[in-house]
Amino acid sequence: MPLLAFVARSRLQLVSKAVRSSSSSRQMSTEPRQDHLRIGSHDVHFVEAGQGSRGLILLPGALGTAWTDFKPQIEKLPTLLPQHKLIAWDPPGYGKSRPPEKRFSLDFFEQDAAAAHELMQKLGFDRYSIAGWSDGGITGMIQAANHPDRVEKLIIWGSNSYISDAETKIYEDIRDVSKWSARMREPMEKVYGVEYFPKLWSAWVDGLLQIHKECEGDICSRKLSKIKAPTLIVHGAKDPMIIPEHVPYLLNNIKNSDIHVFPEGKHNIHLRFADEFNKLLNGKDCAPSVGLRGSEGGIGYGGSSDRTKKPFSRPFNKSRLETSTTSTVVPSGVPGTGPPIVGKMASSSSSGGTGPSTADTSALMRQNNELRHRLQEEANNYRRRLDTYKQAQNNQAALVSRLQAKVIYRGCPTAL
Repeated sequence: MPLLAFVARSRLQLVSKAVRSSSSSRQMSTEPRQDHLRIGSHDVHFVEAGQGSRGLILLPGALGTAWTDFKPQIEKLPTLLPQHKLIAWDPPGYGKSRPPEKRFSLDFFEQDAAAAHELMQKLGFDRYSIAGWSDGGITGMIQAANHPDRVEKLIIWGSNSYISDAETKIYEDIRDVSKWSARMREPMEKVYGVEYFPKLWSAWVDGLLQIHKECEGDICSRKLSKIKAPTLIVHGAKDPMIIPEHVPYLLNNIKNSDIHVFPEGKHNIHLRFADEFNKLLNGKDCAPSVGLRGSEGGIGYGGSSDRTKKPFSRPFNKSRLETSTTSTVVPSGVPGTGPPIVGKMASSSSSGGTGPSTADTSALMRQNNELRHRLQEEANNYRRRLDTYKQAQNNQAALVSRLQAKVIYRGCPTAL
């Protein structure tokens, strides 16, 4: 008996050890994995996190890398999005995707979009979703337009499709990185070095100014109509890098688009409000919200009754205003058409503390309807101003033509 007991205990210990080893192995496998893939002339560095079968690529901002721009998402989103595998990359010429160094040609956004798509294809994602910040949002829009049948969903924030005259001054104002706060400057200095970072940043500024000059400011505006993917535009109401007119412009020109605004958000919403931003992508606890969760849930558009529906399961309604505890919709005004429209959500609670009262819900619906009409007025105003501008151009062209005819007639009496 003692021998049998000893054997039994030994077997139990082996089984227990194997279970612990298997559990430890599974835990290790969930850790982010870093690797390189050859894309064009670059060995592109990327971070892979999560075990899902659906792909989501995170596109960083200017000079950004996977870890400088998306650390809270790499660490926390795999738990919130178990059906997805996250791919965060260093774009060619940035971070660990060097050498060669970045060249900011007129088509560098197009090149990045092509490289990002090729990366996802080589990683085995025939279709995938995109979350792009700032420059990454521009890359994402181009990617979604160039490959409309491959991009499932698109989320962008801090992004624009053109460069206005006012923004050229913004870029010049931020050229000198020595004027930045140490908190903003040091992460980039760790990646590129104290001496090289200012040079690379200045080259980026020159690249955008060249696009403004050579391409009349257009980055990807002509491509927006080609985007098929349901698109969520997230906006920080206090973003100093994006002038307000870009919000209604993107909404009006991306067909299947909607908006979620953080009233206290600046340019780095996903870092400053990381938990709420991650829940927004998850489509959970950010009511009402739109996210990337699969069939297991996500809050839809009609409250709790929509919890079983997939996010993006029906077309977006641009007039629907989304609000949450720390975020609201701010459909910004077009310059010259009046002040921006600001939607404020009053605090509301029912007698049971589980939701808004009927009176508060009715008040919110009236407010949303009012803001919807005002946004429509802004859009109509914008179209009227555009028509007036085009008519003025035609009149000017006709006048120039008549003046030229007079000059030709005076110089050559037999010409007419």
